[in-house]
Amino acid sequence: MSKVASEVVGGVLNELHLAIKKHDIEKAESLFEQAKATFDEMEENQDVLIYFSLLEERYRMMLFDARGKRLPDRSYFDDSQSKCIEQTDDMIDYYFYFFEAMHEAYNKNFERAISLYKVAEKKIVKIPDKIEAAEFYFKVSWLYMSLRQSVVSLNYAKDAMNIYKVHEGTKRSWRFPSL
Repeated sequence: MSKVASEVVGGVLNELHLAIKKHDIEKAESLFEQAKATFDEMEENQDVLIYFSLLEERYRMMLFDARGKRLPDRSYFDDSQSKCIEQTDDMIDYYFYFFEAMHEAYNKNFERAISLYKVAEKKIVKIPDKIEAAEFYFKVSWLYMSLRQSVVSLNYAKDAMNIYKVHEGTKRSWRFPSL
């Protein structure tokens, strides 16, 4: 039996990430299960496995937001794994800090979330996808608004809106996650 190319699984993971960002729960659930099912048959690729682990955490946050499914108190990752993540490509490195910050914000660990968002903000300059930057600015804006830091929040929101205006074909659901 031949192995499934890691690029094929990576493509499914990219689709999963888009479904999560669009908050398309049914499609995300289907793609999540599809991705999980292919790992036993996939050729070995550590970057794809790390990407899946990061998306799994984001997927669980989406389910928490949409259905109130409980998030684990602790992230899947810890500080010792950050060195391993940093040795991957720029996108996975950025996602690690971005998703971890989101997770900490959901768990109301605001100081840690802000620290992680600051690291992610330094890394986002290496990401060519401007919509990804807009998504980042939106999430940071939400965090500062929930902390009643309106001026900081508005600056991040304005950055997100300026990017979305340039990319008019992009639909954005301005759903605010619950705290």
